Amino acid sequence: MRNQGRIIQWLDAEGHGLIKCNDTEEEIFVEAAALPPRQDAPKLGELVSFERHIFENAIQATQLQYVNRPHFVIKPAKLEVRPRKRNFSSLIIMMIFGFFVLNFMAPQQQVDAIKASKVNEENQRANTRFQCEGKNSCAELSACDEATFYVENCPDVLVDMSSLACKTQWCSVD
Repeated sequence: MRNQGRIIQWLDAEGHGLIKCNDTEEEIFVEAAALPPRQDAPKLGELVSFERHIFENAIQATQLQYVNRPHFVIKPAKLEVRPRKRNFSSLIIMMIFGFFVLNFMAPQQQVDAIKASKVNEENQRANTRFQCEGKNSCAELSACDEATFYVENCPDVLVDMSSLACKTQWCSVD
């Protein structure tokens, strides 16, 4: 049969205390082993229910339960959280890989950029030396650069033959 009472004394350091029974007003000894597992120690005046058992000619409370606390509340276990060691090896590997990629690919990109800039410079020079006016036939052209300029920039000006034939004549293109 379960009894109810209030905690009138609790000595946390010793792990025991006293309960005053509601029915009989007697004081009953309780040990920490009788407390619900993984819950905080009882507080003074807290209402509890318990079973009475006789141990060595003394009445003791066992199977203690807190009346006003939910039964499913579990005191959280203390977890030791050790700081993680930082592993920088993958970062170092990625940096080395990036270094090699940049060093082996960048020179080719620089060469391509230089070639493109030279072609642009040649086109700009050709564009500034020649204009699409004043010459109507291939015979009036003087060089491959001029023929290339006329083919690319003013194909409708050359009237005596097609602009492609004009380029073929001056640039020795088959």
